[in-house]
Amino acid sequence: MRHTLHFFSLLACLALLAACNGRDAHDPAGTWGELGLHHVHDMPGTDRIPATSPHGDPVFLEHVLTVAGDDVLSVDVGADPTPVLDIRFSDAAGQRIEAVTAASIGRQLAITSGDRVLAVATVAGPFSSSVRISGETLEDARAMRNAMRRDAAEAAGAHRATGATQGAPGLDPPG
Repeated sequence: MRHTLHFFSLLACLALLAACNGRDAHDPAGTWGELGLHHVHDMPGTDRIPATSPHGDPVFLEHVLTVAGDDVLSVDVGADPTPVLDIRFSDAAGQRIEAVTAASIGRQLAITSGDRVLAVATVAGPFSSSVRISGETLEDARAMRNAMRRDAAEAAGAHRATGATQGAPGLDPPG
């Protein structure tokens, strides 16, 4: 009986520590939808997609890079001290992201998940294996994470509906 009480006390302390840290539970790789990196423009143009920034402003996105969901290793929500969404990428994706961001210094870059613009920021310097997106509230950061998870679920559902098997030649969904 005494060991059971100590065990539950330990669990309660661990839960309290996690809550004090401001971090949500960590999700494994393969849980996430693909992310897009786009140059941001304020005017329409060829190959520019109309979208809305997180602050509700109209923007026009020029696609630069797609990061596959399998290259998203983790997505964590926390507060440091403001609410944040921390995204960590595979080494291979990090190299591609670094090349894009190094060539985009001084330009605005948007990170998207599905049709949602998660963030728009001016690139001050290259980044590669991780990115931190600030949210207005913890709920905003969680909503961004949940949008990424939803996009992965929708993509998997579409993949199953076509009967496609990932990695098998000739079985990809019709383009």
